[in-house]
Amino acid sequence: MHGLGRLFNVLVTADNVHIPLSDGTAVTFVVYEDGGDTQATVQQGINGASAVDLACVDTVWTSTGVGGAWSKNTIATPLALIQKKDFPPGDDTAPTDCAAFTVHAADLADGYNTVAVNVDAGIVVAILHDLTSQRSPELLPALV
Repeated sequence: MHGLGRLFNVLVTADNVHIPLSDGTAVTFVVYEDGGDTQATVQQGINGASAVDLACVDTVWTSTGVGGAWSKNTIATPLALIQKKDFPPGDDTAPTDCAAFTVHAADLADGYNTVAVNVDAGIVVAILHDLTSQRSPELLPALV
């Protein structure tokens, strides 16, 4: 069986798109912006509405985004706002052009069932994983 449908589902253009966490128990967001200080804000919503910031990100993996090694960045106080300048080397250079972080369904407050990432510039990819129902790719329900 293929990974798509068995292990994950993916939304390639996911900036400001609320991902429901009913078909998976976690979503990993990959944010890429070549140059400039990307600011990504994590929000939770109720069926895609009533969005509020979600301060749950405590680990961010950074990379060049073009095959570079990943660096782990641990955040003492979980954040809703992720900024390239907050990670070594502390600026907007290539080592932090790409950031990846995971939001678990358990991170959402009671009554909230979607999560979104909004960026000021760049690309956001959402990978829904730990699927609750495995099926072949052509039988996957629409993600949004």
